[in-house]
Amino acid sequence: MRGLLMLTVCLGLAWMVLGPLTLWLLVRGPVLARTGVVVTLALLEAATVALSPEPAPVDVVAHETARETAQEAAAPDRAREPVAEAGCAAREPSPERAVLSERGAALTLSWHAVPGECATAEVTVRHDGRRLRVWLHEGPPSAERAGTRVLPVRVDGAEASLRLPLGSRPGRGGHVAVDGRTGHRIPGRPAPHA
Repeated sequence: MRGLLMLTVCLGLAWMVLGPLTLWLLVRGPVLARTGVVVTLALLEAATVALSPEPAPVDVVAHETARETAQEAAAPDRAREPVAEAGCAAREPSPERAVLSERGAALTLSWHAVPGECATAEVTVRHDGRRLRVWLHEGPPSAERAGTRVLPVRVDGAEASLRLPLGSRPGRGGHVAVDGRTGHRIPGRPAPHA
């Protein structure tokens, strides 16, 4: 094992030293030197292939992949992109309440939760003057629309909600959230501090 390690180190050093030299000779050297360079590179490549480890059997690869997946699931501090669950039913809930934060940096949408509520929802917001037109979709991803984001849904009793950070801040006051499907204003309540 130690001999194999020494061979690997020597091979790495050979690549580091001979690589630039052979490249320079290949471009600037005489014809005989170029032939020697090609032979040297072929020998280095053959040695690299000979010393490379054999591919692991499929069962070992599957076991390693399963172990890495379990480790990722056990690490709650890792930020992961929310993904819509395939098991939840597709639906387009109507927002019952929309609260714009005081500084206009986020919009919190709430609606009636159903059994088996999806863990994520697709949200599309369009700025239309002072109106923020909002569309919600739960379930498997719908047709991709510009400006659509997938966000985590929080369920508290019979109410589901999500917090949508607004990229372009609409500013203070005067903005109204509107259900994009019906065109009706979504009722709000006094906004908490952002």
